[in-house]
Amino acid sequence: TFVNRAYCSYFEASQNAILGTSFTDHMLDDDAASFLSQIAELTPEDPEVLVEVRSLARSEGVRWHRWTVVKIADADVDFPEYQAVGADITEDKLKDAALERSQLHLETMIASRTEQLSRSKATLQLEMEQHQQTAAVLRQEKELLRTILESVSEGLVSTDDLGRITGMNTPAEKIMGVVLRQVKGRELEPLLRPDCSQSSDAAGAPSPWFPDAQILVRPDGSRRLVTVEQNPVAPQDSLDVLRSVWVLKDVTAHAEMDRRLRLEQKLSALGRLASGVAHELNTPMQYIGDNISFLTKVWQEFTQGAYSTILNADGGVWQSLSQAEQRQLHYYSREVPVALKESLFGITHASEIIGALKEFAHPSQEQMAWVKVGRLINNALKLSRNEWKHFVDLDLNLALTYPRSFVQLARSNRCC
Repeated sequence: TFVNRAYCSYFEASQNAILGTSFTDHMLDDDAASFLSQIAELTPEDPEVLVEVRSLARSEGVRWHRWTVVKIADADVDFPEYQAVGADITEDKLKDAALERSQLHLETMIASRTEQLSRSKATLQLEMEQHQQTAAVLRQEKELLRTILESVSEGLVSTDDLGRITGMNTPAEKIMGVVLRQVKGRELEPLLRPDCSQSSDAAGAPSPWFPDAQILVRPDGSRRLVTVEQNPVAPQDSLDVLRSVWVLKDVTAHAEMDRRLRLEQKLSALGRLASGVAHELNTPMQYIGDNISFLTKVWQEFTQGAYSTILNADGGVWQSLSQAEQRQLHYYSREVPVALKESLFGITHASEIIGALKEFAHPSQEQMAWVKVGRLINNALKLSRNEWKHFVDLDLNLALTYPRSFVQLARSNRCC
């Protein structure tokens, strides 16, 4: 019922000549039947379909077209009406056909090449089996040597005649903090050069028990105390040194144990000194606390007795005082009890700290004894309060009946 100019121009016919003819007249018979079958299935719910068909153009022969067909919803049920928009896709189809031919040709070439490779593989497989047998023997010998090297606790590093690393065992990798692939081919001596900037009192410093040990600085910045021994290896009946085997021994743990032992001795001496100081402070603090308690009691008796009499007496004692003296007397009656109470609190707190210090640093606590764990915790908190009071609010809720444990007091104090 309608065609545009492009349709008329493509099929080389006038609009009058085309109107009234069948839309499928230009299509090949098989494609026309398929086209009619697909548009017959269109419904109001699914009114659109995309169809590819072959058509016969006058001057160009058979061409491929892609039609988008839409069924008009309000068309007559007996004579439905459709609207179609199409495009020539012949070039795309020719390209697809050429691609399929190329793919088929490529698959044929691949199959041929695969067959050739299969024959070559069979030949190589036979040669590989022979090589594998030889390599298996070499691997066994190499594995045996590797097992021997890995079983020793010391690190072993081999170098060539220029001092470059050629191999090392796992203990050597752990001591140096590297793996073989990272350092293979590099000179060994720069890696073992001691850290001269390290102070003698820092962690990892040389120990008097290992005077020949040196500090090894690993790539991650950590330090290990090691002893190093070089063993030149020369061919038999020759004085020329071709390579060396270096033996590395990590003595860090032994040196650390020695350092801790010396530190523990220092702390023990400091503990005895602290215990003595605490004992000397305890007596004057007790005097001060008793005196403040006495002053508090006396002040209470004064305020309840003489001061109360002055305030309530009918005589002229209170009236004989100036206003400044009366205000000062009121100020004393109000502030002196507060000052005495705060002083008593401070003295009590100081006495508790001194008591905790005496228990914590007592020199005769190496024996085993039953102790209250909660008391140890309380002492540790009192002595360390200055370290945490600005950062946390501590709500300590220990049971009234502390659990008891049979421990060595000195060690339990250090743990707390």
